[in-house]
Amino acid sequence: MPRGKKAEVRKREIVEQFYQVIVEDGLERASLARIAERLSVSPSLLIHHFKNKDELILQLMDYILGKYAESFSAMIDAIQGSRQRISSILDLIFSREWTKTIDDRVYITCLHLGQQNNKVKRRLQGMYRIYIDMLEKEFEQYADDNPELEIEPEKLVRLIISVQEGLDIFKDLFPDDRNFQDLGSYVKPLILNILKT
Repeated sequence: MPRGKKAEVRKREIVEQFYQVIVEDGLERASLARIAERLSVSPSLLIHHFKNKDELILQLMDYILGKYAESFSAMIDAIQGSRQRISSILDLIFSREWTKTIDDRVYITCLHLGQQNNKVKRRLQGMYRIYIDMLEKEFEQYADDNPELEIEPEKLVRLIISVQEGLDIFKDLFPDDRNFQDLGSYVKPLILNILKT
């Protein structure tokens, strides 16, 4: 394996272990020494790839983006027809699998860090910008295919993301409440109904 490729593989392994340490122990205990211990390597190897924990956090954000992009692209790319694509997108983003793409402890840690660290905040904004752009593209295509409908894709996408994010939080706060668990299946027909008017 070429050196550059090997370094990329090693960096990904480090980020994946960083992710696991956050899941298990929280960010406070996610030290470079702890990650090195899990990988059975010297902490100096981690420092060779990442100058500090902040750099590792930024790579974690890219890792998270990649996980969501894989989920989205793998399912959507094969579907033809804008209505079917929209229906499938709504199925995906209101599914339990989508909300579990990234462990909530890691995701909330990143949101919290974004309030304290402008680099992390910009990375989060970039992640959401990609998500918004992907959804807007799909809803703009739907609007083009259905010119008789008066749809504002930009506003609709932001509403969908807000509802999905809120549902994700409440599902975790009330895991035994079937009303929260079933809201995704309730919301999808409402959104599809908006798209028919």
